[in-house]
Formats: sequence, C-alpha cells, structure tokens
Amino acid sequence: MAGVYASKSPIGRLLITVLLTCVAFSALADEPLQGEDRAAVRDVIDGQIQAFRVDDHQSAYSFAAPSVREAFPTEEMFITMVRNQYQPLYRPVSYTFGRSSLDDDEVLQELLVT
Repeated sequence: MAGVYASKSPIGRLLITVLLTCVAFSALADEPLQGEDRAAVRDVIDGQIQAFRVDDHQSAYSFAAPSVREAFPTEEMFITMVRNQYQPLYRPVSYTFGRSSLDDDEVLQELLVT
C-alpha cells in the first residue's frame, strides 16, 4: 500500500490539490464531510483516476484546479509531471477512500492507494 500521500514541497502540494480537487492529506478535522458533499468529492477523485487509467489526458486535466493549470499550462506538462512524480495515482492497482472532513473551507479526503 502506498498509503496517504503528503508533500511538503509547493509542487507536491499543488499536485495533490490538482489530483484531488482541493483535497489535501493531513490529520483530518473534527467536522466529518457527509452526504452529497462527500459523494461529490469522491466522484471528482474517482473521475480523475479513471481518466488516468485510460489515458484520457484531456479529462484528467479538466479536473485540475485553476492554480494547477497555471503551474502546468498544458495537458502534456501536467501528465508528464503526474507520470514522473505520482505514478501510483496515475496507474493505481486499487484505491480506497478513507476518512473525509471539512476544515474551514478546505476538504480533506484520505485516499489509500495500492
């Protein structure tokens, strides 16, 4: 299991934001994310991972936050970075959603990747 991804580098944090749509990995807050909000976050994450799996780079890139698109202004730059630095997310054997919560205006979603 690759476990939970966390990065202290700005690029690493930016990528996690991209991949998980404003989702970060850290100690989860006390306010659990529930119902439609939780489902929507998981749908975005699942959609991007599914796009990676079938090499649908356009769809995968469409999930990127504006700040990520600014840092990686082309699909090719984005996909190259993901392939090189986050291979387990690009080609996971499996993944499972863990805990999720809302901390201020930031969604926190734990993702376990094999």
